[in-house]
Amino acid sequence: NGRVVLMPSGLTGRGKIEFEKAEMESNLYKFKEHVFDSDTANFRLRTYDLTDLAFNTENYKSHIDFKKRIGEFKSNGGVSKVNFPVNRYICYMDMLDWYMDKEEIALRNTKKPGSEILDKMPLKDLLSYDLPGSDFVSTHPSQDSLKFRATKAIFNMKDYVLTAQDVKLIRVADAVIAPENGKVTILRQAEMQQLNNSLILADTAKKYHYMYKARTIIQGKKNYIATAYYDYTDENDKKHQIFFDKVGVDPNNRTYATGKISDSSDFALSPAFDFAGEVQLKANKQNLYFIGGTQLFHACTDDSKIWLKFNSEINPKEILIPIDAEPKEVNGRKLASAILYSNTGQIYTAFASPKRVYSDSAVISANGFITYKKDKKEYWIASKTKLSNPDTLGNMLVLDVNSCVSKGDGKINLGTKLGRVSMDSYGFVTNNMRNNEATFDLVMPINFFFHPEALKMLGQSLFSNNSLNSIDNVANNKIKKAFGEILGEKEAEKVINEINMYGALRRVPDKLDYTMLLSDVKFRYDSTTRSFISLGDIGIGNIGKNQINKYVKGYIQIQKKRTGDVLNIYLELDDAEWYFFTYSNNQMQAYSSMKDFNDFITQEKPEKRRLEAESGMPAYSYYLSTERRKNDFVKRMQAAEVTQDEPEQSE
Repeated sequence: NGRVVLMPSGLTGRGKIEFEKAEMESNLYKFKEHVFDSDTANFRLRTYDLTDLAFNTENYKSHIDFKKRIGEFKSNGGVSKVNFPVNRYICYMDMLDWYMDKEEIALRNTKKPGSEILDKMPLKDLLSYDLPGSDFVSTHPSQDSLKFRATKAIFNMKDYVLTAQDVKLIRVADAVIAPENGKVTILRQAEMQQLNNSLILADTAKKYHYMYKARTIIQGKKNYIATAYYDYTDENDKKHQIFFDKVGVDPNNRTYATGKISDSSDFALSPAFDFAGEVQLKANKQNLYFIGGTQLFHACTDDSKIWLKFNSEINPKEILIPIDAEPKEVNGRKLASAILYSNTGQIYTAFASPKRVYSDSAVISANGFITYKKDKKEYWIASKTKLSNPDTLGNMLVLDVNSCVSKGDGKINLGTKLGRVSMDSYGFVTNNMRNNEATFDLVMPINFFFHPEALKMLGQSLFSNNSLNSIDNVANNKIKKAFGEILGEKEAEKVINEINMYGALRRVPDKLDYTMLLSDVKFRYDSTTRSFISLGDIGIGNIGKNQINKYVKGYIQIQKKRTGDVLNIYLELDDAEWYFFTYSNNQMQAYSSMKDFNDFITQEKPEKRRLEAESGMPAYSYYLSTERRKNDFVKRMQAAEVTQDEPEQSE
């Protein structure tokens, strides 16, 4: 439709020209033998069946050459809109080249060309850069105007394939995706071809996570799916590869990824912790989330490697593995994190490993988190607070992987069954896992019913004996922590401040009013006799309300028996003054070198030396013991000292 004018100067025309599958509209054409030109034209290409438009643009200076089989178009307005109806995309370009025989159109944006500097720029830096090229925008209603920028593109009219080039990134949801070699292919109906070997950065705000070798399918401005690889970087900056078989966008428009790590993959959270299980990535979280099991590295038990079950976010620079009070293996088998007393009379350690027998009782257990102190080559189990400051309250369990010595710190359970005699323990226990030897360093509050005047006499004798060495309570962290466990943190803080200021308490608080408060006593465990036997002098804090704070020679034995546990205490102030207590079968017997002490017992009426059974507790009474029984006990302890020393002498 239109008109042509032939003049001596040449052939001109106006209107619509249809040729090949193309059509053009212009108010002025200039024709030559094989070419024609137009300063301003609209250009359209139809589909093969000529029913729909495949390509159209407006306001371009045009040059059509039928001999060279090429059409050249240059925008008159900087850049002009180009429409791809079959592909449901638009873009804005200033230069178009139509290759008729190839059935291709090459598009360029020379107004904002690419730069080699950008090719070398990290993806996270490109986010803040005004990228060159034209916006390619999807017009498909389900894609929410998905767009990306490219400096050039090729449109294949035969297959209706639009291939954008020099695409640096595509923003989708909270992520940015970089296609390999900058190529993005758009098929019919705005379908973007899978981006193989692409790079994903998520999210764009915090830029925490890079995924690479991704196979990405972009479905719209707010959604994409992918598989990808990810590098977990440990505390030594060593990279461990994870394959995410599912990457996508959650309902909150946040990128997530999940993957599985097999137990044969040798994946490690750090040199101290292996891992197998599921891994989750959330773009707005800096650390990955792990659901599965971890293995510790040590050769201190005969157990095959245990997969401790846990699920937690993991900071690779400070690994804290959560461990419950009743930990389990990934297969559901129950584990323990404790130093234990076995039914066979042995003390042993289960460090995130099974008990020998389920009924074995804990001497000390710990829970909270496991971490590894690489400077000490030790695993620690405790609360976060105690891991950061071991002097705080609570239980801690430590395993030295070189020496295979475990240490417990906190409330100690000796597993004693002493009826109406109550005895608690706070402090430290050490277990050599190679030979099952165990030693204890304790604060022991002991309560039992006894003649008050006899106890007062004992306390006054200890206090007034100037030959006894004093206890340095200021430097004794063990007793400070014990007070914290007994009194609670606030009240303990006042007591500890008083000790730091005066070296002792001005007044014994009611909660510390024990029959005997042994503030520094050390034990070894003898598995042959199933006994806890004291080592060295015994530190006595107070007898009732009487402060002592002195060391005294003596022995303590706590013997575990099936017929009932036995407690023996011998305190020797000097050669002429000593005190002996022995308890078994709900009877406390005592004897002293001091006649007045013995008289307090014998002169008390029997009914006043007895407690009746009540509230499930057995009846209890105290009596005068004998010097012979004391002597027998002292001889046994002296013999035990020799037996203990023999191995050291043989070495």
